[in-house]
Amino acid sequence: MPGLTEERLRALERACDIELALGLCRQVLVDLWETARRHPGRERFSEQLIEALYRTGRQSEALAEYRSVKERLKEELGIDPGPDLQRLELASCAATASARRPSTVRHPCRAPPRRDSPRPGAARGN
Repeated sequence: MPGLTEERLRALERACDIELALGLCRQVLVDLWETARRHPGRERFSEQLIEALYRTGRQSEALAEYRSVKERLKEELGIDPGPDLQRLELASCAATASARRPSTVRHPCRAPPRRDSPRPGAARGN
């Protein structure tokens, strides 16, 4: 059964990646809130949640979520968040501190792609 659970979680991560790539940021938020809370050990769900919050103009909430994840990782595992989460933190800090609204707010589901994200239409090797 653990193998089936792991496979289901990987499929859910991929489904959320697809929804975010399609710009369905608001629609995926509810699922990501719930899933990130149910699976706090899976950093990818937290990353997706923070990205969805950021891309829907909720930078303060994204930053608060990042800080919560960072604290949990430090306390439980003694590690810092990965580079993708750190990138989202910097973007959230910049957007929160800025008096003007960044382009990602005018176009809420357009954020810089992650380095490991495939470009739309690119073939995947999975």
